[in-house]
Amino acid sequence: MGLTSPLALCLMISLLPLPVAAAGTPAPLTFARGAAHLEVRGEEIRDSKMAVLPLSSTLTVIVSVEGSSTLEIVPIKSITTSKDWEVIPPSPFETVGLKNGRVRWQQTFRLSPMQAGQKDLSLAALRYRDAPDQAWQDITWDPVPVEVTTRIKDPDVSQARDITGIEERPEPQNWTRFLPWTAAVLVVLGVISGAIAWRQRRGPTSLPLPPGDWALVELTRLQKMPVPEGSPPGWFSTRVSAILRRYLDEEFRLQATRQTTAELLHSLESDPRFLRSTQDSLRAILERCDLGRFTGNELPPEECAALADAARSFVKQSIPRSPADSAGRMPEANSRSAPGNSL
Repeated sequence: MGLTSPLALCLMISLLPLPVAAAGTPAPLTFARGAAHLEVRGEEIRDSKMAVLPLSSTLTVIVSVEGSSTLEIVPIKSITTSKDWEVIPPSPFETVGLKNGRVRWQQTFRLSPMQAGQKDLSLAALRYRDAPDQAWQDITWDPVPVEVTTRIKDPDVSQARDITGIEERPEPQNWTRFLPWTAAVLVVLGVISGAIAWRQRRGPTSLPLPPGDWALVELTRLQKMPVPEGSPPGWFSTRVSAILRRYLDEEFRLQATRQTTAELLHSLESDPRFLRSTQDSLRAILERCDLGRFTGNELPPEECAALADAARSFVKQSIPRSPADSAGRMPEANSRSAPGNSL
């Protein structure tokens, strides 16, 4: 019988690999009430209106609101009071900066089903307002259809496995054979720790004053300082730019001293600590400094004074009210002023 016989062809076809469907993440159920949005994620979305998940899985609920920078949200104490669900301790809410000075408030909740079956999930209402002078908005959500499945259809004790005997204790291993490896690891860790300590000792020393005060003192001293002999063109503009960039590095943990002006300003657009007006002030100062640096033309004394005044005004506006504010939104104005003493 040759390879072209019907039996041989059937055998060859049966050995061909079958295509495997690619697994994907199902789209969530989404609901919108004005500026408020709700997402419900399960392992399956049926008919675009019901979330399906196994009894051993969890249901994810994401509540979000978009608004202005003065958006206020009443904290959600419990996303549901239903006894059919166990609420896993939620993650803290987060606020993300958007374009045009807007923000998005968002919090994620995870629910574990207590029993199988089809039921409606009732969620807690959301209360928010876009500004302190506006009325509170109360958002209520329609019950979300959810089906919890399980593979155990008819539990039977006779199907349970019997108790097995006690496993024998393995033979003890000779731990001394690990000594050379342990010593090598300790040596590597010691070298790494020493390198880190040396790097810290050799690194730049911390500023003698808080970053904002240091910048104000340096700008005042720079304005009173005569231009050194033999200094390159654009010396004053370069010094103003360097002071502001180091202030941003020290106060807000940015990489301003390693970025171009365009890169720095682009990174601040998505940073919620910097308001649009503050970014515009910094843009005008740094672009004027770059113009003096790259054209090689030194500024006249009156323009140098104006540039230094603008830089001091930016620093005063951006100084955080407290150390915690360095991680939050930067205030529009601040009452701190430059110290009278110099470095």
